[in-house]
Amino acid sequence: MITEKEYFLLALLSYCDFSKKHIGKNLWKIWEEEQEKKTFRTSFILLYPKFHSQFLPFFEEELKQWFVIHIDNRKARKISSSQSGFFSVCFGNIKQEYVLSYRGSEIFPLEDAYQDFINTDLAIGMGRIPIQFHEGVEVFETLVQNLGLRYEQISLTGHSLGGGIAQYVALSIHRLHQYIPKTYTWNAVGVNKKGIVHIGEFFESSRDSSKCFRLDEGTKVSVGRIQ
Repeated sequence: MITEKEYFLLALLSYCDFSKKHIGKNLWKIWEEEQEKKTFRTSFILLYPKFHSQFLPFFEEELKQWFVIHIDNRKARKISSSQSGFFSVCFGNIKQEYVLSYRGSEIFPLEDAYQDFINTDLAIGMGRIPIQFHEGVEVFETLVQNLGLRYEQISLTGHSLGGGIAQYVALSIHRLHQYIPKTYTWNAVGVNKKGIVHIGEFFESSRDSSKCFRLDEGTKVSVGRIQ
């Protein structure tokens, strides 16, 4: 069973610049080889070099358990780029558990910040579905169709904008396949907006589907967790 600590770590690591060369590699090994390189130079404060002495001992065991499985990088190269700025990374462990982690809004480089805050966050505020939300669903489907993963093997996480994408993907997968991926989000943007997702539509689709969910007595449900 994946712990909340692991979900938090993997959400955090979505801000790192993993590339195709990292696929199949263990996170601890990548850290040992590249902690001083640009891979771990992110806009997320907990990964600033001055916090490495605290970060590493706290997450050492978790880093040793997880591997990079798949990367989807649609980062913008210039402000006028047609790329949305979307970035996600799928991590896996030897138990064949997989976590698809969506990156949140970035404050640098400028090209990605523009795409995240102007083209994506602004769209959410105006009640429009941003392209990064659709791309989040595409990546999930890629893991199933191209990598052969089963729905129940994949869970979702993300921080800020990434958490909003994760929530949208979870509800979209339910609509498409009557399955709700386990989802952990951290300070996620809300998607319960007219024009994006209305929570009533989710329950309506559950009523019409042959597969619904139930909560046993005593089950705890918290904001940002769909299970």
